[in-house]
Amino acid sequence: MIIWKLERGNYSIGHNPYVAVVEIGDYEIDLPKTLYGIKGKLFTPNVGIEKIIRNVLRTGTIKYLVVTGDKDVPYFYPYQALKALFENGVDNEMRIIGARGFNPVLKNLSKREIEKFRQKIKLIDCFGKEPNEIMKILREIVGDVNEKIVLEHIEKFELQPFPSVVNGVLIRAKNIVDAWKLATRHVALYGFKHISERGPTREILNMVVIIEDPKPMIFPHILREELEKYFRESFFNPLKRVGEYTYGERLLVYAHFEDVIKKLKNSPGTRRAVLVLWNPSTDTKILSPPCMCYVQFLVRDNKLFTTVIFRSHDVLNAYPFNLYGIAKLHEKVCKELGVNSGHIVIHSISAHIYEDTLSMLQLNQVIRDEKWKFTHDQLGYITIFKKNNKIIAEHYSPDNRIVQVFECSSGDNLEHMIARYLQGLRPEHYIWIGREIGKLEKEKC
Repeated sequence: MIIWKLERGNYSIGHNPYVAVVEIGDYEIDLPKTLYGIKGKLFTPNVGIEKIIRNVLRTGTIKYLVVTGDKDVPYFYPYQALKALFENGVDNEMRIIGARGFNPVLKNLSKREIEKFRQKIKLIDCFGKEPNEIMKILREIVGDVNEKIVLEHIEKFELQPFPSVVNGVLIRAKNIVDAWKLATRHVALYGFKHISERGPTREILNMVVIIEDPKPMIFPHILREELEKYFRESFFNPLKRVGEYTYGERLLVYAHFEDVIKKLKNSPGTRRAVLVLWNPSTDTKILSPPCMCYVQFLVRDNKLFTTVIFRSHDVLNAYPFNLYGIAKLHEKVCKELGVNSGHIVIHSISAHIYEDTLSMLQLNQVIRDEKWKFTHDQLGYITIFKKNNKIIAEHYSPDNRIVQVFECSSGDNLEHMIARYLQGLRPEHYIWIGREIGKLEKEKC
């Protein structure tokens, strides 16, 4: 009996302790368990390859890594990256030398681990081969083995899924880095377990993030060059690459970005400055359809407000690059129109984290005091007082005009009235309202 202590992931265990089989993208191969010890999918040239290296090294018995598939994953190209890793290794920034896909950086591994993997493991490239041919190759190399392999999971980071679906979360963030940190934390803590087409996830439905100062910023774990390359090559490149789409092609060609800018210049108050990136005739059929589906620009009070809708959003890994690209696009449109920057709103219909990447997440469990500065609420302000045994709340607009008056017999009733008829305040202001109502209820009439 052989015991393997591995990280959780989207893989199956067989009976041959010498062979690991990689299925590229959505490709699946049906092999006898006597021909492999572990078999799993690879979608990305960073987290995915990191997981393969860690788990293969942990087995202590794997000698061969067999790569199978019929089509590399567009834009990410993990198959090409894996081959480049074996051929070239990594540079000083832990980037796979010669990899051409999106962000092929193994930042969670050491060079020692990578070199040990390259020296110890032999790559068997069966990409494009038929299953019968692959089985023949495996039997020639190592043969059928029928060992009992017992799997024990390493629980580096144990975070229980939320017990019910959470639908509709509003987050206010200071900037794009703050937005990523808050979104990631929310999904990790409140995500419901959902089995997607690409494996188990933690998911929140319809998460809306409002970014107050959306200027492009550098994320602490990503080089500026990586972010700029993403914007330059994928987000705003009009040429269609080898993959099935790029956002640049969709924005500039399919969605006619320049026409939208002309519309905004001719009619600054328009509600028709819309970019639709989803192509219904093709995108339900391709392997990797675009996640960002809709962009709308609105100019109000000489400020640009940008709203973006994602059908699917990996908030741990894709979110920073997406935010940077959107912030750069927002900045570009501001300059084109000669207007100031307003907010960016990101609506993620499925905001999720893949469970096999949760171990990468560094989540502070203890929230400590922070220095807060007073922030004006976009809906104005509230005054609360008692009169004739009633608790009264007056709601004023930012320019000091009275908007509405609440008059209730108890604090409980007032709390419910405000929650129903005055939605959209900043969360800290709701807390202040509750505190003030509590003080008034203690006073004698």
